[in-house]
Amino acid sequence: MSLPARLEPNPERCTEEDLRALEQELGAELPRDYRDFLAACNGGAVEDGHSLEFDAESETHDVACFLGLSRDPRRYGLQRQYLTVRDDWDFPPSLLPIAVSVGPAKYYLGVGGPRHGKVLHHGQACLEKREADGVLQVEDFLVIAASFSAFMASLRCTRLDT
Repeated sequence: MSLPARLEPNPERCTEEDLRALEQELGAELPRDYRDFLAACNGGAVEDGHSLEFDAESETHDVACFLGLSRDPRRYGLQRQYLTVRDDWDFPPSLLPIAVSVGPAKYYLGVGGPRHGKVLHHGQACLEKREADGVLQVEDFLVIAASFSAFMASLRCTRLDT
């Protein structure tokens, strides 16, 4: 899998031990393509002045950064994001937050069940349901790519107007 143009890898590298610890926390194996991405660049941010975009739900969405693993407890990395959405927001534990937009959107990877390996997004209806009754199921999230590799291939780099 090739990385999108203008994606700067995380300078903090992750180890095989880090990946195994994450899988143990999740109680599931990471999809191979996503595991390889973490091993290669451990997430990363889009270069200043650029944006990564993709089309879904008849709209254009952006990705500002991909979350990475961190051994520094002060950093809000992949592990802390996962615990926050699972424990504080009561999101399904089979959803791993993998990327964030410039705005409030987050993108998730299914790490269990029938949506294992798929990339998902919480659309407006999902957020409204959470606001109304606080209980979300994996099925409430929109599938935006059949795999992490397909998601990465759908991204296009655009230059932001300055």
